[in-house]
Amino acid sequence: MNKKKILSLMSATNIIIVVVLINIFLSFYPFLKIDLSKEKIHSLSPTTKNIVKGLDDIVTIKVFASEDLPTNLKPMASNLKTILEEFSRLNRNRFKVQYFDPAKNLSAKDEADKLGIQKLQFSSLKSDKYEVSTGYFGLAIFYGSKKVILPVAGDVDNMEYFIDSGVKRILRKETPEIALYEDNKDSQTQLQYLRKFLSADYTVDEVQQINGEQKLPEKADLLVIVGQKNKLDNAGLTKLKDWVNNKKGLIAFIDKVSLNQSLQGTVNADSGLESIFKEKGMDVQTNLVVDESSTYANFQSQNGQFAVQYPLWVQIRPENINKNVPAVSGVNELIMPWTSSINISNGAKELFSSSQNSLTINDFSSLLPTMQFPKQYTGKKTIGAINTDGVKMALIGNSNFIKDQYVTGSSQNLYLALNMVDYFSQDASLLSIRSKSLDSNPLKNISDNSKSIIRWTMVFLPVILLILTAVAANIIRKKNNRIWSLYEN
Repeated sequence: MNKKKILSLMSATNIIIVVVLINIFLSFYPFLKIDLSKEKIHSLSPTTKNIVKGLDDIVTIKVFASEDLPTNLKPMASNLKTILEEFSRLNRNRFKVQYFDPAKNLSAKDEADKLGIQKLQFSSLKSDKYEVSTGYFGLAIFYGSKKVILPVAGDVDNMEYFIDSGVKRILRKETPEIALYEDNKDSQTQLQYLRKFLSADYTVDEVQQINGEQKLPEKADLLVIVGQKNKLDNAGLTKLKDWVNNKKGLIAFIDKVSLNQSLQGTVNADSGLESIFKEKGMDVQTNLVVDESSTYANFQSQNGQFAVQYPLWVQIRPENINKNVPAVSGVNELIMPWTSSINISNGAKELFSSSQNSLTINDFSSLLPTMQFPKQYTGKKTIGAINTDGVKMALIGNSNFIKDQYVTGSSQNLYLALNMVDYFSQDASLLSIRSKSLDSNPLKNISDNSKSIIRWTMVFLPVILLILTAVAANIIRKKNNRIWSLYEN
């Protein structure tokens, strides 16, 4: 073997050894990492660091987890342990973490039962056999005599946000209150997920009706109205106007069109709520937005269920979300089914809009997925708006998107509603953390000409690069051969 090959082999070997040693070193110090993800989802945010480092007393996290968790939960348990270790490293004197296995520790089992962390049933498929096992997976946060319980840690996608909000919840002296009104004639709530997550951070005062002489909750500083369809009487309008005049926040999700099971739409008459928002530069229109940027929807036919891209289910893309407004911080995508547009003026700002390839329709007689909608696009349409001049008010031309059946398929819809409540309630510190997750980032829509250019570029570019690489390698090889010839001589 000549000197040239020996030197090349030694260089390659040294590189491999260095890479291996670096990986071994970093395995002992997992916090020495570089987070290159867009939303920094693999590292703790500055807000988290400020909260943990600023603790004035001991916060204790007790994790109750069985050792033999199902395979699908083990990565989640490992991730939880890593996150808690990062929390603890920020302030080891005042942030304590303890682990217990109730299946092996009787006193831990008793404590878990008292806290409401119950044994769970897990199902799994092993060796083509359906097996059911039981175990624990939950945690509790303690601060003095206060505590926050998470019975099933697996229900939370963003553990950093849960721990942060839990710590903040037990540190504050009193829980803020918000008022929630859901206009639902059949009295069956469709906002269970929204209520569940709101009640974790707020005292939610349920408003049974806005009309009449009954007063709105006096301690609440924010009123959230979902789907106001009934006409407001004079007393109801007066209460809402007084609410706004007293500088209390107001968020409304309004449907201008209702649909029946045959997908026929009927116009909802103005309730009076529209006029209050119009005075603040947010005028919701009696129309529906049709957008080329849309998502797939499931429909039932005589031949069974089928999925089709449905232009009336508008997909709000990242470039059409106003990142300058904290209320939509961290929200990357929204699904808006059967939504109306909003005209903005008088200082109102756009929260999010449809794409440029969109239009509005005023004929709601048939909204079936087989309908052919015109492609005479008239530009983007504002769907969510906000005005913070004097009092915070926000209007969304749709209430469907935060209902249970829609948030299960698009968690970002729920994040938006929760973020808006946080922002209006003067607690905007956790907005950027709530929606930290691995979400889809759809590509921007481009013209057919641009697609053709990209397609042919990707066909020929690799060939051109390969030819150039071969030519460059040949030149370098000839140059090295001349150098080695001179060296050997």
